[in-house]
This record gives sequence, C-alpha cells and structure tokens, in this order.
Amino acid sequence: MRYHDSNWSAGVRQLYREVNTAYTASREAGKVPPAAADLVARFLEKDITTSGLGLVLEYDSRNNPLGPTAGFNYVAHLSRFDEAIGSDVEYNALHLHGLNYWELSPHWDVALRAQYDAVAGDRSLPPYVLPSIDLRGISATRYQGEAVLVTEAELTWKWRPNWKFNLFTGVGRTGDTLGDIGASSSRVNRGAGVRYQVLQQYGFWMGVDVAEGPEDSAFYIQAGSAW
Repeated sequence: MRYHDSNWSAGVRQLYREVNTAYTASREAGKVPPAAADLVARFLEKDITTSGLGLVLEYDSRNNPLGPTAGFNYVAHLSRFDEAIGSDVEYNALHLHGLNYWELSPHWDVALRAQYDAVAGDRSLPPYVLPSIDLRGISATRYQGEAVLVTEAELTWKWRPNWKFNLFTGVGRTGDTLGDIGASSSRVNRGAGVRYQVLQQYGFWMGVDVAEGPEDSAFYIQAGSAW
C-alpha cells in the first residue's frame, strides 16, 4: 500500500512452500554402499512445509522500474516462519536491499546495489532456506550462509539512443552472523553486457550479459533491469 502520493509503501507478505527432497544417487553395487545410501536417504528424504508472514517497507524513486537510470529503490522485509501458521521449521528471515542509480552525463550512468539477507532459528534449517550470494557469474546456491552480504556496481555507456554497453563487478560474503562476514572470504564477479531498447515508449531494454565468477562463467539473456 502506497502512502498517499509519496515514494513510500508498506504491506504484508506471505510465503508458503511445500518441498519434497529425495536422494537420487545410484544404489547400484560398487557405487554407493547400500548402508550408506539408506542412511543418507533417511536424512535427506523429507516433506517440508515452510509458512511465514512478514512486513514489507519500500522506498522507490526510480525514474523507470523497467530500465532505471536515476533514483533509488530501498526494500526491507522481515518474516516469521512459525508452527502456528503451518510451518514445519521455525525461523526469522530478514531481507534488505538498496538499488542506487545516477546519470553522470548524457552518455554515462552508474548504479550501485547492496543487499543483506539473514535467517535465524532452528538449528537444522532446510538448505533452500539459507540465503546465498546472488551475483551474475556465480551459481545460485554455490555460496550459502545464515548471513549474506552482496555489493555490485555497474557502469553504462550509452553509445546510441537505442544501444548501450555496461561493465559490472561485485563482491559477496557469507557467514553465520553479520559479525562473521568481515572475516570471511570474498567471492568476486566481473562481466560486461550490451542492451537494445525494444520499446522506447516504456524504456524497456533487452540484451545479454557475460559474467565470470570464482569458478565458472555464465551467459544471461536480460529483459529489463538486471536488478
């Protein structure tokens, strides 16, 4: 719900998931000992329901949500997953992000993103609940932790009215708590991309990014803003 005609809005969010995890590795002789396979299967094969309610607060002054070049977008939401509302595991989840866009000149833009995610609760949280480093060039769940901090910067050169090129780099860190992040290893990405404006009246851009992470490289087809 937006507050009058301001850039502020607030609301309630609900997340409900039913997940079945299964052990799919081969039980054939010579590959995995049957006793070990059964032990791993008993640990992994579960039906898990997570149900949470939370509050959302947002400030959004971007000049175009599809392809922003100026303005800011700050979001905070805190959710509680609890047995009282049907969750098999109990924990709190916090998400904060800030997207910042500046027009340096008619041909140059710069953007900065900062994001923090954290969970705290039961000791044995399902793997899909843990936040992970979210950067182009890094696999979605490659680096996980109970606390994750990510920053990314992007520089854009507007070559023609409908063509632009971008360079980006970012850093992500994980830890058990926010205090642990400072001592953890940095995971860095870097990459470049190109965009073409397919709908000028809406400021809608499409293009591709190529990104390199600590282990792999990746190719992305982008529609709208990468963030």
